[in-house]
Amino acid sequence: MEGHILINKKIIKSWVFEKPHVFKTWLWMLCTASTNKRVVYWHGQQINVEAGQLVSGRNHIMSALSLSQYEAVQALKELVEDKAISIKSHSNYSIITINNFLEYQGVSSVIDAPERAKYTAGFDAFWNAYPRKQGKAKVMEYWRRDRLSNKSKEIMDALSLFVRSDDWLRDGGKFIPFASTWLNQKRYLDAEYLNVKKEENMLTDLPEAI
Repeated sequence: MEGHILINKKIIKSWVFEKPHVFKTWLWMLCTASTNKRVVYWHGQQINVEAGQLVSGRNHIMSALSLSQYEAVQALKELVEDKAISIKSHSNYSIITINNFLEYQGVSSVIDAPERAKYTAGFDAFWNAYPRKQGKAKVMEYWRRDRLSNKSKEIMDALSLFVRSDDWLRDGGKFIPFASTWLNQKRYLDAEYLNVKKEENMLTDLPEAI
């Protein structure tokens, strides 16, 4: 097993660290999750997984981590409730997805260059244009997760309207949301309902001397 994971030192103060069976399960998942899109074999069956996913089952987790059935079930339940993971169950296996996987792995090592270019195309243009620059890693996670490269023109067109809207211009941009919120809530779909300052009137807002 090769590679690395990124874990914030604050984890030792988290609820996960306080429960050994949960922490053990969480760390094992981070270390065994796939770092790219590939095919894995589970009892002779071919299963497609994405980056941040692993194929497992309750009995497999119990055996691999020497946990009781109660500990394994509780660990999975609590990690799901905390939204650290999501689970899609099938007849004889489950696909476990680590949410926000890029935060623990880093974009550069999760996917190869062609895949990274595919899923992050248009992101730099969006990030440079968005007026409130906070939480870039989270914003990129949403961009990649929702395949927003396919909607980059729609998003940029909407953003060009939002930056001229009354709400965003009010009080020096005080009401501009975080970019992660704007993308996650798909607010770019609301562009048609904006009260937008006309472009020709924007000149009146410029200082006399430039």
